[in-house]
Amino acid sequence: MRGLSSLGHPSEPPGEAKGSSLLNQSSWALLAEILMLVGMAASFIILPSQLTPAEYGIVGGIQGLVAPSMEIALLGAPALLIRRVSHGEPVKWAWMRLNTANFYGSIVITMLLIVTKPWLLGPAPLLPYVLLVLANGFLAVTGDQLSLLHTSLERMDRTALMRGLYTVPRLLALFGLLLIPDPSLMTWALLFTAANFAGFVATRWHARRDHGLSYRVGSPRSMMADSRQSYGFALTGMSDSVLSVSDRPILVNSGFDSAAGTYTLATRFVSLAMMPSIALVRAATSRLYAAGKEGVRSSGRVATALMGPTVAIGVVSALALWFGAPLINLIVDPSYADVVPTVRFLALIPLVKTAQYLAGNALDAALFQFWRFRLTLAAAVVNLGLNAVFIPKYSWKAAVASTVLAEILLTLSLWAAVFVLGRRQDDSSPPVVAS
Repeated sequence: MRGLSSLGHPSEPPGEAKGSSLLNQSSWALLAEILMLVGMAASFIILPSQLTPAEYGIVGGIQGLVAPSMEIALLGAPALLIRRVSHGEPVKWAWMRLNTANFYGSIVITMLLIVTKPWLLGPAPLLPYVLLVLANGFLAVTGDQLSLLHTSLERMDRTALMRGLYTVPRLLALFGLLLIPDPSLMTWALLFTAANFAGFVATRWHARRDHGLSYRVGSPRSMMADSRQSYGFALTGMSDSVLSVSDRPILVNSGFDSAAGTYTLATRFVSLAMMPSIALVRAATSRLYAAGKEGVRSSGRVATALMGPTVAIGVVSALALWFGAPLINLIVDPSYADVVPTVRFLALIPLVKTAQYLAGNALDAALFQFWRFRLTLAAAVVNLGLNAVFIPKYSWKAAVASTVLAEILLTLSLWAAVFVLGRRQDDSSPPVVAS
């Protein structure tokens, strides 16, 4: 059985692991994204055709509730894992601390989402709601943890494997949906929960068999101790999720279930277009954190160096969304007629978001995560306020407009923070004296 050395020894600088060039890691990261792409593409074609727009809108609404909730549940532990392993902390110890946060946090958040369901997403049937909260929450996040561990060690080949262990069961669930006569929201909830449970079991088995990483959970006290270092990441992640997906539950609760389904489908295509840029950002995450040990000036330089390729890819993605949007009508049900204009209005998002992630990660890496949190929270509040005021009157059009505006404001403010804080570091650094 291979030990942890197969992952790369913690004492090795991340960039010195075998095959750790940025090009190689980006290629593996892109493969991981392609595996997700296969699952997403199948989901685009199959799920909307088997569910009504209202049912699909409820699926999107549940995801819009779970995503920010799980960020709080994990208390920033995933980002802390990447920082710790990148800085040389033993892998087994960092792994157990991540499991601890996920176990206790997920239990609390899942129970809260179930208890508050009548106020959060009243139109959703109870049992499918409970199953999809569990599947999108604890089961999905737990399975993604091993991918995060490999990312922190710059082993994107292993990340691709973990993506595959989750993608295959989900594909089987989608094809199973095709074989069931008259499927419903309940049918999908059962299949999706079973698929994520299978992915959870497969990734845990792999972690134990190949890397000796058992599923150990520490005490709640240790989780709270860690939260003092990581809750800034949690608040940032929660704010970012609110910014990205809070409009879906508002659409459902405003009586626009079908519009929520159309908007959810459109955002799926936008996420698809973002995959190449996100692959590059993920491949460089460990390097950003390593550079961050020297301050935001250093991590900012790494982020700036990556802006060229990410902007180029983002422009291509935006053009592909705009000109390729009419082709969506060939693969989706006619009841999603508004998906084409929605996708076109959101075409700038891949370019904006990838630039945003680079700047935000540069701040996180240099221990300025609270700057990122404050700026992200401000953008989330703007977006949430605009959605609450205008969605009841303008439906999905208000969701699109507020999302694009808030994302652009956040990206500009994050890069401004990187440059301002980097200049402060320059001003406060002692002069270098030539020897």
